[in-house]
Amino acid sequence: MKKLLLGAILLAGSALAHHSTAIDDLSRTVTIDGAVRVFQWSNPHVWLWVDVPAHDGKPAATWGIESAAPVQLGRRGLKWNSFKRGDHVQVSMHPFRSGQNGGLLLSAKFADGHMVSAGDPAAAALPPNPAGPPP
Repeated sequence: MKKLLLGAILLAGSALAHHSTAIDDLSRTVTIDGAVRVFQWSNPHVWLWVDVPAHDGKPAATWGIESAAPVQLGRRGLKWNSFKRGDHVQVSMHPFRSGQNGGLLLSAKFADGHMVSAGDPAAAALPPNPAGPPP
């Protein structure tokens, strides 16, 4: 019985750690404008990759914006095809503390004016994809 209780406590700790927002600067909100590169509708967290044009002649920068799990976004009305490659979006997020191009999705506004919201920011917290953005 003690082993079962200890296992439950350890698993609960893992679940809470998994949903930490420690990598995000929750005191700041950043907004970017760009074109959707890829919308990764996958577990455990959905990722939105946005190409943001540079204003100084340099190549566009790709931002990785993390969100909640598909099931959580689905409850807010988002679907696997809510973002399409090339869609122009204005994305609001809590930026990564590291200064990397990315953050935790708060909302996105499309060129036609409609908006989507990611919901509870405490629901997502994995570090940026170490392999970088998808092609």
